[in-house]
Amino acid sequence: MKFFTFIGWSGSGKTTVITRLVEYFKERGLRVGAVKRVHHYSLQPQGKDSGLFLEAGALRVCVVAPGEFLVMERLEEGDDLVQRVVRQFVDMDMVLMEGLALQGIPAIEVFSAGKEPAPKMEPSHLAALITDEPLQPGIACFGRNEIEKIARFLEEYDGTKHRVKGQ
Repeated sequence: MKFFTFIGWSGSGKTTVITRLVEYFKERGLRVGAVKRVHHYSLQPQGKDSGLFLEAGALRVCVVAPGEFLVMERLEEGDDLVQRVVRQFVDMDMVLMEGLALQGIPAIEVFSAGKEPAPKMEPSHLAALITDEPLQPGIACFGRNEIEKIARFLEEYDGTKHRVKGQ
């Protein structure tokens, strides 16, 4: 199982890149999971029965609908978020996360040159950069439409920094 997190400014194209990668990997028979970090709202559906169960103190609530199964878990202070995420995706080949920078998980930044002031993360902390124009010599860079190349990079990534010689 491989984990990657995609970071970048709001509107940079992270969701589009991840969606296209999920489609690409699925077409090739891989089991793909996705994680999205949100900042601006609670996942607890207030006033709904599932939200009432959480408010009452349930640590885990499942919502079942035709063709869907949603699990909500309350995070406790000190929980190891990486381990919680890993446990949820043990049966996946590839897990792509958006906006959740976690220690030990390779980060790929999606950056729109000219639209954003600078990349959010130091290049030395990135596995790769997806951008309209290569900005950092020595780091693997891909265009946002190079989905097949990005996918191969993810499949071949061995945990070390991929540096492109002469770039």
